Amino acid sequence: MFQLFNKFTEYIKTLFKRFYYLLPLEKFKIIMIIIIFIDSLLFISINSYRYFEYKKSLEKYESNKIAVNIQKNIFDKDFSFKDILNKVNNIDYIQFLKNNDNYVSAYFFTKDKNLFKYKDIYSYSISSNIEPILIQKNIPYSWVSSIDRDSYIYKPEFKKVDFLILSYISDNLITLLIYGFLIFYLLKTMPNIIESKFDYLFPSEIKENLSDLVGMDTEIRNEILQLKDMILNQSLYKEFGIDSLFNILFSGPAGTGKSKTALALAKELNVPILIGTGNIETGFVGGGASVIKNIFKTGEKLAYMSRLKTAIIFLDESQTLLYKRGVSREKWADDSANELLAQLEGVSSNREVNLIFIAASNFDDSNFQIDEAMERRFKKKIFFKLPDQKERLEIIRFYLNKIDQEIIDLTDKDIEHFSKITTNLSPAKIETIIKDSTLQAIRKGLKITKDILYKSYELITIGHTNRDLSKEDNRERIIIHELGHFITEYERYKSKGLSLEEIKNKVSLIKISSESISKYNVLGYVMNEPNNNISTKEDLEEEIISLYGGYVAESHFYSSKRDLLVSTGSFNDIEKVTDILELMIVKIGMYSSAKINLKKVGLEDNESIKNKFNEVSELLFKESMKRIMRNEELILYLKNILIKEWVLYKENLFEKINEFEGLKK
Repeated sequence: MFQLFNKFTEYIKTLFKRFYYLLPLEKFKIIMIIIIFIDSLLFISINSYRYFEYKKSLEKYESNKIAVNIQKNIFDKDFSFKDILNKVNNIDYIQFLKNNDNYVSAYFFTKDKNLFKYKDIYSYSISSNIEPILIQKNIPYSWVSSIDRDSYIYKPEFKKVDFLILSYISDNLITLLIYGFLIFYLLKTMPNIIESKFDYLFPSEIKENLSDLVGMDTEIRNEILQLKDMILNQSLYKEFGIDSLFNILFSGPAGTGKSKTALALAKELNVPILIGTGNIETGFVGGGASVIKNIFKTGEKLAYMSRLKTAIIFLDESQTLLYKRGVSREKWADDSANELLAQLEGVSSNREVNLIFIAASNFDDSNFQIDEAMERRFKKKIFFKLPDQKERLEIIRFYLNKIDQEIIDLTDKDIEHFSKITTNLSPAKIETIIKDSTLQAIRKGLKITKDILYKSYELITIGHTNRDLSKEDNRERIIIHELGHFITEYERYKSKGLSLEEIKNKVSLIKISSESISKYNVLGYVMNEPNNNISTKEDLEEEIISLYGGYVAESHFYSSKRDLLVSTGSFNDIEKVTDILELMIVKIGMYSSAKINLKKVGLEDNESIKNKFNEVSELLFKESMKRIMRNEELILYLKNILIKEWVLYKENLFEKINEFEGLKK
């Protein structure tokens, strides 16, 4: 109940605050809202008073009905005085009033303020029969010459009261209609936040600040800090002929911190921010343009409430509004973009307040053509790139430091290695991985170890793994296939005479698993560290040899003829091999003196090119076969371990290889 009350209180507080900030500035509207509010309070107060008065009247009326019933059924019937004393328990006192010399009337006064009259009795029987009973029962009595009826007898004037709300409506119908029209008018003229799919936050509601933007490129951080300085010191910059930058374009991959940066800037400047997406179309002609007008009107009203007379409008996923115009045949298709252009033109010059418009997009100049007129409106463009290893390390440490250090069991080496395998991951995805590892550790009652961190990495990047989908008769083939990929890379360094420790540091392996991934319809996999380096001819050839490794291992262990009993699991590997060979032979010309893209000049179908495909693939296939055959015993040894354990991480795998080498000696 207490939690429910807190939620209700919070809701009322938020509703009032937001209503206050969205209030139209015209005095007439403000006055009318105040009148409606006061009248509503009066309505509640008056009707509450009427209701309680009605309840009190009803109680008195019911009490009187009971008294009348007692008078009829007890005092007006032929009961003896003694019987009445026994039937009526709440007698306060009795008064005797002489009617004449022979008869006396008895009046019973009760504690609930009712008065009952007993039939006339002979006066001589009072002293002889009745007084001894009253003395015995300790009931006060007296002889009087008159009765004070007014103080005891309640004479209700009970009137039926109609249903209060209906009564009020019938009495105030015209007033209510006027108020209804005014409320409708006010709602229509207020900014349509719901329709525009926008929400807004005030500085006190924003958690992010610029210090939270860890792992961000130094150049981007400096751009943001300079932008903040220009907004806070506009007059200083204008002295040097530099106008403040009010239209800004954020671009870059998803999760690189564009939204967080906009929020942090609003927090740092202590100004409100309006947030939404570029999907503003309503399904009606001109609907998107109308929404954009409402967005900027709302931004102005929020800016008026700020000390700096400034507000930020942040439009995420804005590429739909930034596309080149004039492509569609429908005349109305560019209405939204045209309206945005008009609004952006007036952002920095035609307003009494400052509106900072930030458009964010996951696209950049390399994969997206922005409209030329729209591009000119944005005086500042900031590109958010994926973090490098140093920046990823900073991000990982930042989020790990937010966790209770008692539940973390990671060395500096573990953290550094984790920063390497998270190549091409955004800061948002890295944060998600660390949060998931925390949840896993809490659920299992363990500390955050390297294995738990890697498990979360695997879960976020490739999805859930499943052991139920792998049939027992297929698992051995899957394990042989995956070991074939690893062994070809392992043999590359072993043949050069490197030690086991040196080989472990060279290979890109993270783990070998015979678990299935339903998301990609994969029954087993080798997880390697991402390669973000430039690839040479030797690197590409080694990649092909490794890809052939799975195919070769299956053909070697399951058939004397390589083309028999090879599973369809090799299909993806062959596809990748073909793409790499096309890149090397056709597009780059690594095996020819003419370093040109043969595909662009139409020579990719040349017979000599086809022969080169066969020659190179055959050569690399044979090399893969040699490496598999040299390590046949090791593959079988590791296969038996994986059958039992399902998964082997690099550390465990090299421990098993070391054991195998010891057994051979």
